[in-house]
This record gives sequence, C-alpha cells and structure tokens, in this order.
Amino acid sequence: MKNIISLLLVLFSTTIAISQSCSTYFPLTEDATYQMTNYKDGDTPVSVVDYAVTEVTKKDGKAIGTVHSITKDAAGAVISEMPYKVYCKNNVFSIDMESMIDQKTLEQYKEMNLKMTSTTLDYPNDLSIGSTLKRASIKMTMDIAGESTSIDMVIGNRKVIGEETITTAAGSFKCLVLTRTFNYTIPSLNMSESFKTKLWLAEGPGIVKQLDYNADDVLTMRSELTKYSQPKSRRRLQIMH
Repeated sequence: MKNIISLLLVLFSTTIAISQSCSTYFPLTEDATYQMTNYKDGDTPVSVVDYAVTEVTKKDGKAIGTVHSITKDAAGAVISEMPYKVYCKNNVFSIDMESMIDQKTLEQYKEMNLKMTSTTLDYPNDLSIGSTLKRASIKMTMDIAGESTSIDMVIGNRKVIGEETITTAAGSFKCLVLTRTFNYTIPSLNMSESFKTKLWLAEGPGIVKQLDYNADDVLTMRSELTKYSQPKSRRRLQIMH
C-alpha cells in the first residue's frame, strides 16, 4: 500500500517536459530531449529526470507520442525508467496518466486483483489568463486480506492565473502561470491528503518550472527545466483541424 501511495505522489510531482506540435505549448518532435532537475532545499539537486521522445505516429487524426523517462538520484543512480504515452487531437494535448505509473512496480500487486481506471491530463491549445482546465483522475481498486480497497487521486482546480518570464539553466521563457491541487483518498483507511502546485508553462518545452506545496503551504519541491533540445531536421507531426 505504501508503494502505491508513493507512485501516486511521484505522478503528481513529476514535471512533464514534453511537447506536441498540434498544441501551442507542446510541439512534439522525434528525438527531442528534455531534463528536469528536482530540488528540496536550496540549489542542491535531489533527483534528475531525463525525457526522450522516441516515436511520433499518427492514427485516426490523433498524434501519438512515446516518451521514455529515466529518473536518477543525486548520485546518478537510476531510480526508475519507463515509457509513457501522450496524445494530441483537436488542438488538445493529453497525457495518459495510467501509463505513467511504473508497470514494474505494479506487478507486485497483480495477485491483489489490482485494477485502474483513469482520465487524461489535458492541456488545450487556447490557454490564456483566466482559463480553467479539466480535472484528471486515477482510481485504483485491489483486494487486501479479502476486502476491496480503493485509492482515488484527483488533480483539480486547474487554472491560469498570470504570465511571467522564467530563466533556468535551459534558457529564458515567456510562460503562463498555472495552479492546481492534488488530492488522494483511501476511504477504507479514512486516509486523505492534499497538495498544491504552481507551474510555469512555455511555448516549446512545456513546463519550465514547478513548485509543490503541502496542505500547510510549505514548499516541498522545486523542479526546473535544465536541458532542452528539439532537433529541427527530424520528423514532426502537425495535425490541423
């Protein structure tokens, strides 16, 4: 159970440095690479996530991207490595939240009859100050000691609150500023917890900076884009609607 909760927290705190060309903020190109560095105190990194766009295909009017992510600790040891899917259709970029859960870890729970249902985390093309975004969710159910237990995670209250230029090791970017909340509940254990996020979204690389706060508004993690490379000569899918 503790590992499952950790997976959900990682999903919430993971900054998606990926982009999709049918969306203003997310142009997707094969062989594009991104790096997000995570900090807890000051400027000392606690982990680094490298992303690589390994494939971009088109099917039924939808662009489908495969992203490979590798997370390493401060010493460079690999913590996790996995692919996940992103989509773009009708000028909306979508992240498959279920595919971002580490499948190797989930294998530990297969005998518990683990099942998941989820929605996508969407970023529409026409964002502006005052825009609100759809909430996203994952629900897990499993059998523990003969009883059914559920874990519910919701990313909600997503809205654009302003504009700001942000400078990181990857460069300077004009960004929209977004906020959102994250809640998870385990009804059978009367357990729940809430977190908040403020993030900066730029044309090109996507999320440039992210700040995570606990329920008491104490900063728990800072993430910044530290590398960004998008090859101009590789294939790019542009879907017009």
